[in-house]
Amino acid sequence: MGRIVYETTSEVSIQVTGGGSGVGLAALINGTTDIANSSRPIKQTEMEKLKSRYNTLGVEIPCSKDGITIFLHESNKVEELTLEQLSDIYTAKITNWKELGGADAEIKLYGRENSSGTYVYFKEESS
Repeated sequence: MGRIVYETTSEVSIQVTGGGSGVGLAALINGTTDIANSSRPIKQTEMEKLKSRYNTLGVEIPCSKDGITIFLHESNKVEELTLEQLSDIYTAKITNWKELGGADAEIKLYGRENSSGTYVYFKEESS
């Protein structure tokens, strides 16, 4: 993830950094940022930490919805996956493409780090 720093005056600095929802909310809680993006709602434990540190629950403003796309390599013969199959893949119930009508090959997963809202969504929805 990149980092962008905008210096508008010697008194104002705007920094845009990446790292995932958990990273942004942790920075908000520990006071290293005043505003954070998140692709998931704030957790109760995070609200409690904000309340304990700053005596406020903060303000959560939903402004958009996330989109998640699953890609298969173009050489993969599997043309479609159901939500149940995706869940089985990400919970290691399905580990080989032949179980889905593809080649006899191990499924290799790539995804977001565990501080990402996308990662949290997959973990919670596939359990």
